[in-house]
Amino acid sequence: MKKNPLTIVLGLTASVGLVGCFDDSDSDSDSSSSASSYSVTAIDGYLRNATVWLDLNRNYVLDNGEPTATSGEGGVAELDVSGIENPSQYPVVVQAIAGQTVDETQGQVTESYVMSAPAGETAITPLSTLVHNTLEQDENLSKEDAIQQVATQLGIDTDDVLGDFLEGDGAPKAAYAAEKIVELGALPEEPEDLQKATEEGSSEAGKFTIVVAGINEEIKAILDTIDDEKTPEQIKDDLSNVADIVIADEDGDGVKDSVDEFLNNPNEWVDADEDGLGDNLEDTYPNDSDNDSYNNDVDLFPNDATKTGDLDNDNIDEIDDPYPNDSDNDGYNNGVDEFPNDNTRSGDDDEDGYDNLDDDYPNDSTRSGDLDNDGVDNLDDNCMNTANADQADSDSDGIGDACETSTALTWDSTNWDDSNWQ
Repeated sequence: MKKNPLTIVLGLTASVGLVGCFDDSDSDSDSSSSASSYSVTAIDGYLRNATVWLDLNRNYVLDNGEPTATSGEGGVAELDVSGIENPSQYPVVVQAIAGQTVDETQGQVTESYVMSAPAGETAITPLSTLVHNTLEQDENLSKEDAIQQVATQLGIDTDDVLGDFLEGDGAPKAAYAAEKIVELGALPEEPEDLQKATEEGSSEAGKFTIVVAGINEEIKAILDTIDDEKTPEQIKDDLSNVADIVIADEDGDGVKDSVDEFLNNPNEWVDADEDGLGDNLEDTYPNDSDNDSYNNDVDLFPNDATKTGDLDNDNIDEIDDPYPNDSDNDGYNNGVDEFPNDNTRSGDDDEDGYDNLDDDYPNDSTRSGDLDNDGVDNLDDNCMNTANADQADSDSDGIGDACETSTALTWDSTNWDDSNWQ
């Protein structure tokens, strides 16, 4: 059932290459005017009038310059990939638009949703979206691992997860799962939201994972009642008679009540660090079990709110340390301190000759303070350790008279004796 993307690409290459083989006289004009085409299919039921694009920069959003098309009969969209050497190395995104897109099985789409498929897949479905999201959230997973994970969650064969589950006799269990994923609102309405759902550790990704897991659980419960030994037509008949899936969701946040840790709060649904605060709006530190403002990954005592460790090695626990990243406790964090292990200096930011620690105005090169409180700034004071508001300097040597009071250092011509001079 699953189409091999390599076969598609090779077929495309062959068809493009044959353009000039039948008429040598037209080879130049044909090769220059013909456009390479990459055929993909949008499927829940087959989706007509959906917007489809090749996601060259892998951000899920339709950007200028990315090949795009509107799907036609059978959900097929032909993307113009002229100049793109290997289109199969990029993901494909589909946006089903309410009031415009038509599901050839269910009728007109009434609520917009976005789907995607990992690179190399030409059938874009709700199931390919789950595989793609799983791969994006965990780069260590292989595609096979992601397929297995989705298949296990839904209770379907791994061979039916990717590809066209409607083609031929189809894969009715996979088709049912895909239909319910859309019907129950698991997929985001906008490309930007699908992108956010791939960001590992984000609240959007967390919610998407929880919502999908809850819906998949309900789908699997139905599919587990269906006999796999029956023919596809018999399985379709059985599935057409099962009860509708109803997700109990008291606060309407999309998260089923059985896994929602905040049943009456539509803005919160999980408390990962078990501190009693929801991870979204209320909890500033969603990975901080003891609520001491230090996340568990750096807190040496994650369950003790009175201490977190001495991360800057200054013998003061960070909880009590006014400068938690200041090893020498001079008031300047290590990131800006030129001498992080010397508490007598930190650097001269304003380059006025005074270290920041001795400078009353560390960011003003025109002044540094007034050590002797005589109203004259140190930078201009000719005797900065002795008050001398008049700045008297009788010999004009740059040193104020207030600093030249020692008789031992004062020259006296009466002490001169020519007879002793040699």
